[in-house]
Amino acid sequence: MKRLPLILGALILSVGIFPRNVLALAESCNTDAYVCTCTNANDSVTLITAPSPAPTTATECDAYCYSQLTDTYTETCTLPTSGRVVQVGEGTVTIPAPATPGTPVKAFVVPVLNVQIPGFNGLFDTPTSDGKSIQVNFIGQYIGAVYNWILGAAALVAVVMMMIGGLQYVMSRGKEKYITKAKERITNAITGVILLLLAYNIAFFIDPDTLGLKGISIRTVSAIVLDEAIHENLTSPGVSDLKGKVPACAETTLASSSFSNQALVTAINNASPHVDPILLAAHIQQESGGVIKAKTPGVCGEIGPSQFLPTTAVAMNVSVPKECCANVIAKSSNHTKYPCATSTASPSSWPPNSTTFPSAHCIAACGHCEVASDSCVAWFDPTVGNNLQNIINTTAGLIAHNLGKTDGDLAQAMAAYNGSGGQAATYAKSVAAHYEEICIKSGNGMYKTNL
Repeated sequence: MKRLPLILGALILSVGIFPRNVLALAESCNTDAYVCTCTNANDSVTLITAPSPAPTTATECDAYCYSQLTDTYTETCTLPTSGRVVQVGEGTVTIPAPATPGTPVKAFVVPVLNVQIPGFNGLFDTPTSDGKSIQVNFIGQYIGAVYNWILGAAALVAVVMMMIGGLQYVMSRGKEKYITKAKERITNAITGVILLLLAYNIAFFIDPDTLGLKGISIRTVSAIVLDEAIHENLTSPGVSDLKGKVPACAETTLASSSFSNQALVTAINNASPHVDPILLAAHIQQESGGVIKAKTPGVCGEIGPSQFLPTTAVAMNVSVPKECCANVIAKSSNHTKYPCATSTASPSSWPPNSTTFPSAHCIAACGHCEVASDSCVAWFDPTVGNNLQNIINTTAGLIAHNLGKTDGDLAQAMAAYNGSGGQAATYAKSVAAHYEEICIKSGNGMYKTNL
């Protein structure tokens, strides 16, 4: 019995120091009481609370906050019995791993209003995609919400004006001048309300399309498929050993003696986006020898002086015509998702034997083969119009993209450009030899690679 006070005291102390959240969680947390909040870890400013229907698990909260471009999240719950709000979890937003081939990641970012519109819950429709384009209607929803708010505000103003007119009428004391003004105010307000109520029908009668703003359709590109190919090239045998072995050339302008075709030299020096012109020239030399003429498609279907596959060109340059389509066949069925392309299933044997993909255009070294449409081949004819500059710009875009994937390493960026049949390292060494030669021609006589 003497120990009873000690035992009671210990129990009271343990309850007092026991985490309140743990005790609170003895109450079950309903799904509809779960709140996911996305935050910015740098300044701890809450950016957005997930809308309804909201995430209900840590995984869903993590994914939602990733889509909102935030870097941390917290999970809270309102307990049904006590009404207390408790934190049930927190974490750093997980950046998804690179997509496995053929599994593109679609993380559409939905805008968040800094100033809320009364009557609008702030939930914009998530963009939809049919695989070839993305349909977005944020602007239409925003204008519609503002329009509805203006109608409501105008109706309120009209009612207030009627009330003011009524007061004027009552306080006119029989004076005709004030009675007339009061009647006019009331009449105008009533007319305004009627027009507001009839606005929808009037707009529909004039043009039904004014009632529903059409969303924007954005054509998609195969960036994910392109990055898959780059990843395969960079993980090819020997590519990791190339890192750091091709120093940058000190010359920043391609010499006119680099190619006999001066139009090509000018196009390379004027390339947009701007990249190392010596590197750009080295790739052109490797792919076509700097010979600028209409070339027939290569063994895998590559076209033009940069020997681009049609689908790569579409991914890198929006100026490539939409009709720049191609029939595509691949060793792996994971490589059959391309924009504006007719894709076929993987063949049971390689290379395929068909009239669409003759063996002359699909040798065993090709990862996949493409047969471009005539309009696509025409766009890559450097002898027509401004096509040469367009082709060089597209090539520069791919090189800049590759440099971004390799943290600026020249040798690995060379390997990322072309690695058919796992020969990326061999290809890079050949381009590096051209890079050394062209750098010397452009004025750096002491330049040498470490390959």
